[in-house]
Amino acid sequence: MNRFYARIVALLSIMLLSTVLMVAQTDYQIGTGTTAVGDGTTPWMRFWSVWRIQYVWTAAELNAAGMAPGQITAIQFNCVSPAGDAAQQFTIKIGATAQTAATTTFIASGLNTVYGPVTEPVPAAGWNKYNFSTPFLWDGSSNIVVDVCSVYPANSCVSWTSSSSVQSTALSNRTTYYYTDGNCSACTQATGNMSSYRPNVKFTVLSGIEASFPEDKDPRRILSTYLYDGSSSSLPKPSLTFRKTATQVVTLNYKIVGPLPSTNVVYQALNSASTTDTNIVGNGNGLVTQTFDYATGALAGANGALDARNAVGGAYRVDAVYKLSTGYTQNWSKQFIIAFANDISLADIVVPTKSPYKYLRGVDIPMIVRVQNVGLNPATNWQVVGTITTLGGSLVRRDTFTYNNTTGLATGDYYNVQFPNYNTLNVGSYCFSATVTLQNGQDQNVANNTLPTGGGCWQFDVQYDTELSADAIVYPTPGSNLYVNRPIEFQARFKNNGATDQSDVLTTLTIYKWDGANYVQVFTVDKVLPDIAFTPPAVSILKYSLWTPTTTGLYRVCISINAVGDPVSANNLLCQDFNVTDGFSGTYTIGTINAGQSRNFNTIQEAVDALYSRGITGPVVFELTDGSYTVGNGCTLPNSPALDFSAKILGVSSVNTITFKPALLKSLSRASIGIRLQSSNGVGIYFGQNVSPGNPNAVQNQFKNPQLYANPAGYVTFDGGDQRSFRFMLDVCSATPTTLPHRSVFYLGLGTSNITIKNCLIENYPQSTASYAANLPIAKYISPNFSFEDDTRSLTSGLDSYSAGIVSRSKVPSIGGNNALALDTLSNDNNKFISNEISGF
Repeated sequence: MNRFYARIVALLSIMLLSTVLMVAQTDYQIGTGTTAVGDGTTPWMRFWSVWRIQYVWTAAELNAAGMAPGQITAIQFNCVSPAGDAAQQFTIKIGATAQTAATTTFIASGLNTVYGPVTEPVPAAGWNKYNFSTPFLWDGSSNIVVDVCSVYPANSCVSWTSSSSVQSTALSNRTTYYYTDGNCSACTQATGNMSSYRPNVKFTVLSGIEASFPEDKDPRRILSTYLYDGSSSSLPKPSLTFRKTATQVVTLNYKIVGPLPSTNVVYQALNSASTTDTNIVGNGNGLVTQTFDYATGALAGANGALDARNAVGGAYRVDAVYKLSTGYTQNWSKQFIIAFANDISLADIVVPTKSPYKYLRGVDIPMIVRVQNVGLNPATNWQVVGTITTLGGSLVRRDTFTYNNTTGLATGDYYNVQFPNYNTLNVGSYCFSATVTLQNGQDQNVANNTLPTGGGCWQFDVQYDTELSADAIVYPTPGSNLYVNRPIEFQARFKNNGATDQSDVLTTLTIYKWDGANYVQVFTVDKVLPDIAFTPPAVSILKYSLWTPTTTGLYRVCISINAVGDPVSANNLLCQDFNVTDGFSGTYTIGTINAGQSRNFNTIQEAVDALYSRGITGPVVFELTDGSYTVGNGCTLPNSPALDFSAKILGVSSVNTITFKPALLKSLSRASIGIRLQSSNGVGIYFGQNVSPGNPNAVQNQFKNPQLYANPAGYVTFDGGDQRSFRFMLDVCSATPTTLPHRSVFYLGLGTSNITIKNCLIENYPQSTASYAANLPIAKYISPNFSFEDDTRSLTSGLDSYSAGIVSRSKVPSIGGNNALALDTLSNDNNKFISNEISGF
């Protein structure tokens, strides 16, 4: 079978089956932000080997989105940029929680596994739906926590590719995340970090009213002259079908108004014989269909029947209310028709299929509409006119079909009218419309004679077989912060405008630099686009090889796509300008005295964050202007130093050094600058080799190349001056020597070199309990390898370690007992500790 026609047959089959397979349910979207966020927020963190992430939604948020209490059967995340490969042991859990916010401690109780563990493929661009194996019942008043985790078990849980970004909303204290390499127990990780974003999601909920009777579909269409008293399956009583649990208290209200546009109540269901008792108690459990035993109104019969024997033909409406004792209310309206004597209807446009589906130029396109007799009398003679126009309204073709049959269509019967197929070589978008006219009598309801209703456009698209375009440069954007010596991973989006899938298409990325007169090419790379479907969203994003700018200035990036047989070349090339700025160089201040000035940072952490983000292009000096600083986050970040100086800072060298010193006025007095280091692991400032540095701006975290970026930068100096103006105080908060025996204000870890600490006062924070532990770790040789004890060991008597103002310790790198990442084995060299005063260790 021709591939194009096979698609049409399959699509028609899906259209016919969907009316049978679809389940009444509602999707509720929470979050409207448009930011694409990767690691730390996305549920697809394949840039790491293992991850766990939790999201919290408060009941207030869910209620504000209109979400009804009921069974949550699925969750959806909106993927912006698909990347990486399949996630192993991918698992989703959900539960109710009393917490209104996420913390650095993962919620552990009350979680129910509803998806997986499975090998989950790379998400598609757009909304990705995860149907739960077991629905989760939300009561409408509890907060919800969703837990997503994945572990790649091979190679000691060390294997990564790239993360897919997720559309997110900026929101603090709603997301807890953990990611790393080499920890195969990530799904039970107890603590993590906090993100300032939470993904937009859609919850699918089965709840409330799902159907009502009367309705406007055969065989349940309402006909005048009949009494709907439940005496047979073809004459059911009025009813509501709704979801209810055994413990929910449900109140219903049901009425019929009409004939429209009148809102006169012609049928009011009652809970008892009293005409004022309109609040009906919902009974049953699960999916319940409840009829009514009492009713009042012009169309109300005995025992709750609907008496249409003397009803005026026309449109009517069921108005119902579903209430829970928790305060949730659902309003339900459903229009139906009490049939006229003569009424012909254009029920549906079967084909052409609406945009964004695409038809191939030069191929026959079926034109089929469905006519239905919704009147009481047979429709023996009627005519349908089908019209095709351009989007601008210019007539392309008009066809007429006349039906004339003595038997005619009985009430509720359909007839599919097939106009001649449409075939054109002109690509573009077209509008189709159709109108039916009854000719064997006076049509008493012409409102249903035309589709689309109201003169709208039933748009269908005709396209080339092959037509691809360069759709967008996803990254960088014109507003991206780009710096000298920091790699850039360009991302481009391509679109399939054609009518067939495409694969193995050559694309090219080229970078130019403005030299003051012209754009001069500085880099180009080709990459093959493996696959791009013609079905929506019909886009694919490519990530290109890293490119590192070495000079500042204005640049231009251009992407192009070259598909064989693409007749449209005008949209194959797309360019965008961007600026590259310099790294840090010169003198800056840290403190509140110079707040708002361009070369000032309010806190030490802000300055260090900027160092990791921008790098340096010359010697950098930070002058501290305030009397006191607090570094760290109140010991809430688990197993973390107060200040993480690990891994590479771009541009640092023996020439381009980093120095922290007191400002002139502060340098005149001893201990004039107090630096409080709040640490949850007993380490104040940490240097060293690190594949997962704590600073989110570290280039190693962005590109994960341990051989290039995991090694420490070095060449950092803390100089308190001749008066020893710097007073470093280690604050371990509520920890005791028993729970946290190890203490070190400065810790120079794996491969730390060229660090200078001079003229500093190094001590404990006055409110912290000092530790005088003195059990040093040792190195052991167990053939064929050396092994190194941890700083803190678990003994039968409890935890034991050592305490010092400054620690310098290097050892062989190890993840999971081996150097799976082939990290460099480095020694600690040329570190200088001069004229410091250390006490309390």
